[in-house]
Amino acid sequence: MVDDQVRLVKALYSGPEHRLPLVETVGVVGFAWGLALQADRARFVLVIVLQLVQSLGLGAGLLALRSVLGGVVSTNGALHLSTVASGLITIALISLGSTTIGLMSSTLRQVLDLKTSALASDRVAQAVTAADLRMFDDSAFHDRVDQAVWAARDYAAHLTTLTIMVATTVLRLLGVIAAVALMAWWLLPMLLIAAAPAIQVAVQRQRGDFSMRLELMENRRMLEYLLRLLTDRDTAKEVRAFDLADPLRQRMAARYAIAIDTERRFTRTFLWREIRARLFGALVLVGLVAAVLALADTGHLNSATAITTLGGAYLLYGQLNALTGASGAVGSPVLFVGALRSFIRIPSAPGRSVPTESSFTTLTADHITFTYPAADTPVLHDVCIELPAGQVIALVGENGSGKTTLAKILTGLYQPSAGTLLWDGEPIDDTARLRAVSTVLFQDFVRYKLTGAENIGLGRPDRLDNQQAIREAATTAGAHEFLAALPKSYQTILSTEFSDGVDLSTGQWQRVALARAYLRDAPLVVLDEPTAALDPKAEADLFTHIRGLYAGRTVLLITHRFATVRHADQIHVLDHGRITEHGTHSELLAHEGAYADLFRTQAAAYLDPAVNQ
Repeated sequence: MVDDQVRLVKALYSGPEHRLPLVETVGVVGFAWGLALQADRARFVLVIVLQLVQSLGLGAGLLALRSVLGGVVSTNGALHLSTVASGLITIALISLGSTTIGLMSSTLRQVLDLKTSALASDRVAQAVTAADLRMFDDSAFHDRVDQAVWAARDYAAHLTTLTIMVATTVLRLLGVIAAVALMAWWLLPMLLIAAAPAIQVAVQRQRGDFSMRLELMENRRMLEYLLRLLTDRDTAKEVRAFDLADPLRQRMAARYAIAIDTERRFTRTFLWREIRARLFGALVLVGLVAAVLALADTGHLNSATAITTLGGAYLLYGQLNALTGASGAVGSPVLFVGALRSFIRIPSAPGRSVPTESSFTTLTADHITFTYPAADTPVLHDVCIELPAGQVIALVGENGSGKTTLAKILTGLYQPSAGTLLWDGEPIDDTARLRAVSTVLFQDFVRYKLTGAENIGLGRPDRLDNQQAIREAATTAGAHEFLAALPKSYQTILSTEFSDGVDLSTGQWQRVALARAYLRDAPLVVLDEPTAALDPKAEADLFTHIRGLYAGRTVLLITHRFATVRHADQIHVLDHGRITEHGTHSELLAHEGAYADLFRTQAAAYLDPAVNQ
């Protein structure tokens, strides 16, 4: 399943041509319209109706203008006031109605666009959070995420608006065509010939724009990252301490230079094409005007019809250009929304992590091998480990030995590339089942910029509003006292980036994360280097607290500090992705292997007076 997901992401980026067949284009437009319908059906239908009504006014106004001119310029020289008056009133009403409808439609579209973008963004969020965690280690997946986020935010609603504009422009065009055809049908082919090159260039430009944006996607992501480094609170200290502002700004400027140069080359390429296309159209239009004037001069067209025909021809040419612009503008959004549509179809990781009361007697990793998507060699090799219920199992090893990767497999966050996970001796492929019975406290746990209550409640979303359970978890984890003392108690936002927010110390954040993990109430607890940022005494105090906190549950303790694992029921040593030793602390010391050497090396560091001065 995971390999299929990764292959799909790469396949979606393959192919030198960025164009969609007509049937697929219609499907993408239908998808965008479907989003708008789901976002606000009544508002969407009303916008369509208003646009349709407005589109009929152009042709009607042209015919009314002909009536006015006919009343002014008559063959006998008489002024027909009633004809002129009725025509002018008709034109005024059409103009007023069109303006009013346009304002109403614009107001409705603003809200509809926001609702459509919100719905599309939610679909992207669903797809990203449902995707297998392994995909986050593939750069192509991040390109797809960026593209989908971009499409959801900027293009999903825009495509709906543009296609409505195209449809209404076509209707206006048909109205003008009908009016001109009644006066001089032979002008229509000439006008189509005049507009054809501009239409072709507009379509080519939009395809090129999409290709250019894909080319710059990774550059754009790096730009955003550099800007975050310069503006984020978490990096502000180091940026100032190492005087990084200028080097980072220089790198940001270099990335902008790449984007600007690419954009300049792109616009220069299409500028001359567009000038040639417009010049050709203008020459054809001049020839058309000359033909109409010649016909009027020879008496084949009366003056009123000739004037109206010229106005209609100019109006028709303008509508063709408007259609060209709208149709061309649709090209890039269609491709982006097509990518969005494909992205939200990426297969999700099986199941959802719904907390459950079920447990296991023994959870076993049987000859597990794991390889990251972009890697050639496995990070875990033929690993076997057994987690009996109710025991504390320690997993030790140097940084980079694969400890966290193994923890992610045991808790259902990754699926192994080879080997089997056994639940009481039975193979288990349902990773959601593993996630439902496990809780993980990572070394780099998230410090949510939310309230204290939410920071804890997110450990169990179905208890997010259960304030009593949240306070009990905080009390058990030793976080209640300092959370209750905050300005708004548990409702204080834990970030100074928001008004009335506060930040916590590292130790306090550890307690909050511990409370979040405790609230989940899972039988398998994975503690992945949870005390790496603490000093040895604080670490020892926290582990004493943890042992009491999770008494009776299965605890997988991951660390590179050997002093904290002496009292574990079993210790497994992971070295370069392989289990090299396992046993109790005493057994491993007696074995005189890598564990004994590393334990004594770390112990000596604390006993050496030179180190402890």
